[in-house]
Amino acid sequence: HYLEQYGDDPIALHEAIWPVAKTEIGNIGTLICAEGSFPEAARGLAMNGAEIIWRTQYPEPWMGNNMAEIQNRSHAVFNTCYVLAPNIGAISLPGDPDHVISCGNSKIFDYRGNVISQYLGGGETSVSAILDIDSLRDFRLRAQWQNLVKDLRVEEYKIIYDSMTAKGGIYPRNLCMEDPPFDEADQKELVKHQVNKMVEWGVYTPNKDWKPYKVSDRVKARLDKASKRG
Repeated sequence: HYLEQYGDDPIALHEAIWPVAKTEIGNIGTLICAEGSFPEAARGLAMNGAEIIWRTQYPEPWMGNNMAEIQNRSHAVFNTCYVLAPNIGAISLPGDPDHVISCGNSKIFDYRGNVISQYLGGGETSVSAILDIDSLRDFRLRAQWQNLVKDLRVEEYKIIYDSMTAKGGIYPRNLCMEDPPFDEADQKELVKHQVNKMVEWGVYTPNKDWKPYKVSDRVKARLDKASKRG
């Protein structure tokens, strides 16, 4: 869809895929759940001018083990921006839709990576803080070091992704162009396929007794169909 609408102009694609709303209270971008697991996603927003990143959170156990907090602190520091990290709200546990839990742990991080507001308990409540956009802008303009995006060696980092693309890409493209998202069983098969790929490429080093996972024929057929779309 993006290629059809914007062509292969990288500047237009960047603005389309990582949109940032330029508002009176600051420049705002959003990440949802697993998108926030990848530093490239936050960087895509930052390089379009984001000063505030709204990143909705994980379910457990990734709240209690601080995985989400580490990611959000990193997004704030690496991109010199505020990160608003509200909890996703109540969720039903797999296999037990009547058992609903709320993970709490909503947090707000400043552009130095400090937690400036948080709710440590479960349940639902509000979390608030003053976002001093003028101070953020001043810090970006005058800091010698922690305003890191000014020093990106993009030509070096581009080689990483060019290399992976030359091998066919990492996450399979076009899986849902004609078909619905995988159900839980097929998603587990996709994970096996991805781990096999990382071992084959030398990204992961397996244990000596490890053997490649067997992937279901149904998922392999879906992957083959997607790959033929280019």
